[in-house]
Amino acid sequence: MKAKYKVKYEEAVSNYYQEYEKEVHDYIINNFAKGALILELGSGRCNLLELLDEDYNVTGIDNNFPLVNYGRKKGLTIFNRDIEKDLKDFHGLYDIILILQVLEHLEQPMKVLEDCKKLLKKSGKVIISVPNVHFLTRIINTSLYIDEYLSGHINAYDRTQLKTITEKYCDYKIDKMFFSGQVFPNMKGLGKILDKTLGSLRIFKRFSRRITCIISSKD
Repeated sequence: MKAKYKVKYEEAVSNYYQEYEKEVHDYIINNFAKGALILELGSGRCNLLELLDEDYNVTGIDNNFPLVNYGRKKGLTIFNRDIEKDLKDFHGLYDIILILQVLEHLEQPMKVLEDCKKLLKKSGKVIISVPNVHFLTRIINTSLYIDEYLSGHINAYDRTQLKTITEKYCDYKIDKMFFSGQVFPNMKGLGKILDKTLGSLRIFKRFSRRITCIISSKD
Protein backbone atom coordinates (compact mmCIF):
# COMPACT_ATOMS: atom_id res chain seq x y z
CA MET A 1 0.00 0.00 0.00
CA LYS A 2 1.42 3.34 -1.00
CA ALA A 3 1.99 5.77 1.86
CA LYS A 4 -0.07 8.95 1.56
CA TYR A 5 2.23 11.31 3.42
CA LYS A 6 5.63 12.86 2.97
CA VAL A 7 8.45 13.50 5.43
CA LYS A 8 11.04 16.15 4.70
CA TYR A 9 14.21 14.15 5.21
CA GLU A 10 16.51 17.17 5.41
CA GLU A 11 14.58 18.58 8.37
CA ALA A 12 14.79 15.34 10.33
CA VAL A 13 18.32 14.03 10.00
CA SER A 14 21.69 14.83 11.53
CA ASN A 15 25.12 14.90 9.92
CA TYR A 16 25.47 11.20 10.71
CA TYR A 17 22.94 10.22 8.07
CA GLN A 18 24.36 8.99 4.81
CA GLU A 19 23.08 9.67 1.31
CA TYR A 20 22.07 6.05 0.75
CA GLU A 21 19.97 6.22 3.92
CA LYS A 22 18.09 9.17 2.43
CA GLU A 23 17.35 7.16 -0.73
CA VAL A 24 16.01 4.21 1.23
CA HIS A 25 14.08 6.45 3.62
CA ASP A 26 12.31 8.18 0.73
CA TYR A 27 11.50 4.88 -0.99
CA ILE A 28 9.95 3.46 2.18
CA ILE A 29 7.75 6.43 3.06
CA ASN A 30 6.50 6.66 -0.52
CA ASN A 31 5.73 2.95 -0.92
CA PHE A 32 4.80 1.56 2.50
CA ALA A 33 2.01 2.65 4.82
CA LYS A 34 2.61 3.52 8.46
CA GLY A 35 2.98 0.54 10.74
CA ALA A 36 4.92 -1.65 8.30
CA LEU A 37 7.37 -4.05 9.95
CA ILE A 38 11.01 -3.28 9.11
CA LEU A 39 14.11 -5.33 9.94
CA GLU A 40 17.61 -4.00 9.31
CA LEU A 41 20.53 -6.43 9.16
CA GLY A 42 23.75 -4.76 10.24
CA SER A 43 21.94 -1.82 11.79
CA GLY A 44 25.13 -0.04 12.91
CA ARG A 45 24.41 3.36 14.44
CA CYS A 46 20.69 2.86 13.74
CA ASN A 47 20.40 6.22 12.00
CA LEU A 48 17.76 5.11 9.53
CA LEU A 49 15.81 3.04 12.05
CA GLU A 50 15.72 5.99 14.43
CA LEU A 51 14.21 8.17 11.72
CA LEU A 52 11.66 5.53 10.69
CA ASP A 53 10.74 4.53 14.24
CA GLU A 54 8.08 7.21 14.61
CA ASP A 55 5.86 5.75 11.90
CA TYR A 56 7.02 2.13 11.47
CA ASN A 57 7.67 -0.96 13.56
CA VAL A 58 11.47 -1.21 13.38
CA THR A 59 13.94 -3.85 14.56
CA GLY A 60 17.69 -4.08 14.06
CA ILE A 61 20.32 -6.81 14.26
CA ASP A 62 24.06 -6.20 14.64
CA ASN A 63 26.98 -8.24 15.96
CA ASN A 64 28.82 -5.20 17.36
CA PHE A 65 27.62 -4.89 20.95
CA PRO A 66 28.67 -1.23 21.48
CA LEU A 67 26.55 -0.32 18.43
CA VAL A 68 23.70 -2.54 19.66
CA ASN A 69 23.84 -0.76 23.01
CA TYR A 70 23.97 2.60 21.22
CA GLY A 71 20.75 1.76 19.38
CA ARG A 72 19.06 0.49 22.52
CA LYS A 73 19.82 3.76 24.28
CA LYS A 74 17.79 5.44 21.53
CA GLY A 75 14.85 3.27 22.59
CA LEU A 76 15.09 0.96 19.59
CA THR A 77 14.70 -2.83 19.53
CA ILE A 78 18.15 -4.07 18.53
CA PHE A 79 19.39 -7.66 18.83
CA ASN A 80 23.04 -8.62 19.28
CA ARG A 81 23.48 -11.45 16.77
CA ASP A 82 25.74 -12.60 13.97
CA ILE A 83 23.50 -12.45 10.90
CA GLU A 84 25.62 -15.08 9.11
CA LYS A 85 25.13 -17.62 11.92
CA ASP A 86 22.03 -16.79 13.92
CA LEU A 87 19.55 -15.37 11.42
CA LYS A 88 17.94 -18.74 10.74
CA ASP A 89 16.78 -18.84 14.38
CA PHE A 90 15.30 -15.35 14.27
CA HIS A 91 11.51 -15.14 14.17
CA GLY A 92 9.16 -12.69 12.51
CA LEU A 93 7.56 -11.81 9.20
CA TYR A 94 8.60 -8.42 7.86
CA ASP A 95 7.35 -6.09 5.16
CA ILE A 96 10.87 -4.76 4.54
CA ILE A 97 14.33 -6.18 5.23
CA LEU A 98 17.21 -3.74 4.86
CA ILE A 99 20.75 -4.87 3.99
CA LEU A 100 22.56 -1.57 3.47
CA GLN A 101 26.31 -1.45 2.87
CA VAL A 102 26.59 -4.87 4.52
CA LEU A 103 26.89 -7.61 1.85
CA GLU A 104 30.43 -6.49 0.98
CA HIS A 105 31.47 -7.39 4.56
CA LEU A 106 30.00 -10.91 4.64
CA GLU A 107 31.72 -14.23 4.08
CA GLN A 108 28.39 -15.88 3.28
CA PRO A 109 26.20 -13.26 1.61
CA MET A 110 24.05 -15.81 -0.24
CA LYS A 111 23.30 -17.68 2.98
CA VAL A 112 22.05 -14.46 4.54
CA LEU A 113 19.85 -13.76 1.51
CA GLU A 114 18.43 -17.28 1.68
CA ASP A 115 17.71 -16.92 5.41
CA CYS A 116 15.87 -13.66 4.70
CA LYS A 117 13.20 -15.56 2.77
CA LYS A 118 11.95 -17.11 6.01
CA LEU A 119 11.58 -13.66 7.55
CA LEU A 120 9.87 -11.93 4.66
CA LYS A 121 6.13 -11.55 4.16
CA LYS A 122 4.78 -12.80 0.85
CA SER A 123 4.48 -9.24 -0.41
CA GLY A 124 7.65 -8.05 1.34
CA LYS A 125 10.77 -6.46 -0.13
CA VAL A 126 14.47 -6.79 0.57
CA ILE A 127 16.38 -3.56 -0.06
CA ILE A 128 20.11 -3.96 -0.73
CA SER A 129 22.72 -1.25 -1.13
CA VAL A 130 26.36 -2.05 -1.99
CA PRO A 131 29.42 -0.10 -3.12
CA ASN A 132 29.83 -0.21 -6.90
CA VAL A 133 33.13 -1.84 -7.88
CA HIS A 134 33.17 0.37 -10.99
CA PHE A 135 32.89 3.62 -9.03
CA LEU A 136 34.91 6.12 -11.08
CA THR A 137 36.78 7.55 -8.11
CA ARG A 138 37.91 4.04 -7.19
CA ILE A 139 39.18 3.43 -10.71
CA ILE A 140 41.09 6.72 -10.87
CA ASN A 141 42.42 6.77 -7.34
CA THR A 142 43.59 3.26 -6.45
CA SER A 143 44.46 4.38 -2.93
CA LEU A 144 40.75 3.94 -2.13
CA TYR A 145 41.26 0.20 -2.25
CA ILE A 146 43.26 0.57 0.97
CA ASP A 147 40.35 2.37 2.61
CA GLU A 148 37.97 -0.39 1.62
CA TYR A 149 40.32 -3.10 2.87
CA LEU A 150 40.60 -1.34 6.22
CA SER A 151 36.82 -1.03 6.29
CA GLY A 152 36.50 -4.80 6.10
CA HIS A 153 35.24 -5.15 2.53
CA ILE A 154 35.81 -8.74 1.44
CA ASN A 155 33.38 -8.77 -1.53
CA ALA A 156 33.00 -6.43 -4.49
CA TYR A 157 29.89 -6.06 -6.61
CA ASP A 158 28.89 -4.68 -9.95
CA ARG A 159 25.38 -4.77 -11.43
CA THR A 160 25.89 -8.19 -13.05
CA GLN A 161 27.26 -9.83 -9.90
CA LEU A 162 24.43 -8.47 -7.75
CA LYS A 163 21.89 -9.68 -10.30
CA THR A 164 23.53 -13.13 -10.37
CA ILE A 165 23.51 -13.77 -6.62
CA THR A 166 19.98 -12.46 -6.08
CA GLU A 167 18.23 -13.93 -9.13
CA LYS A 168 20.24 -16.97 -10.19
CA TYR A 169 21.59 -18.32 -6.91
CA CYS A 170 19.03 -17.10 -4.37
CA ASP A 171 15.95 -17.18 -6.63
CA TYR A 172 14.68 -13.68 -5.90
CA LYS A 173 12.88 -11.42 -8.34
CA ILE A 174 14.47 -8.03 -8.97
CA ASP A 175 11.84 -5.29 -8.80
CA LYS A 176 14.23 -2.41 -9.27
CA MET A 177 17.98 -1.82 -9.55
CA PHE A 178 19.67 1.54 -9.95
CA PHE A 179 22.96 3.40 -9.57
CA SER A 180 23.22 6.35 -7.20
CA GLY A 181 25.60 8.70 -5.48
CA GLN A 182 28.74 10.49 -6.59
CA VAL A 183 30.32 9.67 -9.95
CA PHE A 184 33.32 11.96 -10.27
CA PRO A 185 36.21 12.43 -7.82
CA ASN A 186 35.96 15.65 -5.84
CA MET A 187 39.04 17.31 -7.41
CA LYS A 188 38.76 20.44 -5.23
CA GLY A 189 35.09 20.96 -6.02
CA LEU A 190 35.25 20.22 -9.74
CA GLY A 191 33.76 16.78 -9.13
CA LYS A 192 30.59 18.34 -7.72
CA ILE A 193 30.19 20.45 -10.83
CA LEU A 194 30.75 17.43 -13.08
CA ASP A 195 28.30 15.36 -11.04
CA LYS A 196 25.66 18.05 -11.38
CA THR A 197 26.14 18.49 -15.13
CA LEU A 198 27.13 15.01 -16.32
CA GLY A 199 26.48 12.56 -13.48
CA SER A 200 22.91 11.78 -14.50
CA LEU A 201 23.86 10.82 -18.05
CA ARG A 202 23.55 7.09 -18.71
CA ILE A 203 27.12 6.81 -19.99
CA PHE A 204 28.45 8.00 -16.62
CA LYS A 205 25.76 6.70 -14.27
CA ARG A 206 27.14 3.16 -14.22
CA PHE A 207 30.29 4.57 -12.57
CA SER A 208 28.31 5.84 -9.54
CA ARG A 209 29.32 5.15 -5.96
CA ARG A 210 26.54 2.70 -5.13
CA ILE A 211 24.13 0.13 -6.51
CA THR A 212 20.73 -0.25 -4.89
CA CYS A 213 18.59 -3.31 -5.53
CA ILE A 214 15.00 -3.96 -4.42
CA ILE A 215 14.04 -7.62 -4.55
CA SER A 216 11.17 -9.87 -3.57
CA SER A 217 10.68 -13.60 -3.16
CA LYS A 218 9.41 -15.59 -6.15
CA ASP A 219 7.50 -17.96 -3.87
